[in-house]
Amino acid sequence: MSRKEKKAKKVKTENIVDNYDESSRVITDSEAHRDVVYELPSYPRQIKECFMIQMKRYTKQKVMWFAIILLLMIPVIFYVFKSVDTLKTMLPVSDVTNIYIATLLSFMPLIVPLLAAIACGSMLSQEFNERTVYLSLPLPMPRSAFYYGKFLAGLVLVEGVVTAAYGITMILAMTVTEKTYTSEIFGSMLVMMAYTFFCCALTYVLSTKLKRGSTILPFILLAVVLPVVAIAIAELATGDWVAPVTSYIPSFSPEMSIYALGDATPFSLYGIFCMMGQFKAVPGKDTLVMMLISLLFGFIMLMAGSKVIKRRDM
Repeated sequence: MSRKEKKAKKVKTENIVDNYDESSRVITDSEAHRDVVYELPSYPRQIKECFMIQMKRYTKQKVMWFAIILLLMIPVIFYVFKSVDTLKTMLPVSDVTNIYIATLLSFMPLIVPLLAAIACGSMLSQEFNERTVYLSLPLPMPRSAFYYGKFLAGLVLVEGVVTAAYGITMILAMTVTEKTYTSEIFGSMLVMMAYTFFCCALTYVLSTKLKRGSTILPFILLAVVLPVVAIAIAELATGDWVAPVTSYIPSFSPEMSIYALGDATPFSLYGIFCMMGQFKAVPGKDTLVMMLISLLFGFIMLMAGSKVIKRRDM
């Protein structure tokens, strides 16, 4: 750099004037937030935030599209079976809405465990594998709020599908029937929703122990293993009070829900065994008792999973 350029630069630097007057910068306490007290959100608010975050994650995952497709298939199957002569025999010949609903929802004993396994089976494991959990757990937030908030999102998703399925089938059935027994439909839906809570809780608790999420494992457990155990216990039960008690095992909930609507065979392991032959194992008939037992088992599993997540290493 020449001497002339250095001199010009020096002159330019010396001519810079700072016109900032700090004395004129006067703000009120409200503008400076001096009177604001900052504190942690309440426990329900923390659960709500975890719930909303997980619901946003669902919008980017396949489970949301799978649920939508399942619901859209109900009217498609109904109108296809109604239009094709060779398939009309699959629909019931009755003017009672309940029986039509039972036929259209006969696959629910398999659909509910599958949806619960997809929505809740890998939720926590995915958080740990993608290391996103390390952004949440170090926050001044109890792990239980993180745990219950995410479970609530999965539960709402699956329960929403179950409720929508009942509503769609009821609307479709009422187009071809004349009689509707709403109390039986409502009782059936409550039992199925309680069973949904049981399935979501079980699959969610499994995800607290597994390093990698799984859909097949909880589905096989809910759709095959537990029904086989329930049927075996009911078959081997002896005594006047033991057999009625075994009929309220939560694995019998979907069958009880379908039978409460009318004469339809549920598409499940129990339904297959019924078509093969008669046996002692039968679902209970008291919808309130079955619903309460399913909810109780679900809450017990959730409590156990909460203790696991509190002790789990980061």
